[in-house]
Amino acid sequence: MPRMQPEEKKLEVEECQQLLQLIVDGQATPEQTIAFQEHICSCKKCDEKFKLDSAIKEAIKKTCGCHQAPQELVSTIQGALQNLR
Repeated sequence: MPRMQPEEKKLEVEECQQLLQLIVDGQATPEQTIAFQEHICSCKKCDEKFKLDSAIKEAIKKTCGCHQAPQELVSTIQGALQNLR
C-alpha cells in the first residue's frame, strides 16, 4: 500500500468518518482512499465502521438490486422524455 508523503497529514477519526460514505460508494479521490486505508489499518473503530457500512450497502444491493421497473412504466417515461425534446 502506498505511503503518504510527509507533507500530507494523517486522518483523524472525525475526518475518516466524514470520508466513509465517499469510500463505500467508490466516489473518493485516490488520495482520500489512500489516506483512509492507512487510517483504518491503525484504527479499529473506523475499520469496524467501514466493514459494517460496506456490509449494509452490499445487503441492500442484493435485496433491492434485482427488481426492474415494469415495461409500461419504462415506456411512459421514455415517451415523456421524447416529448421534451
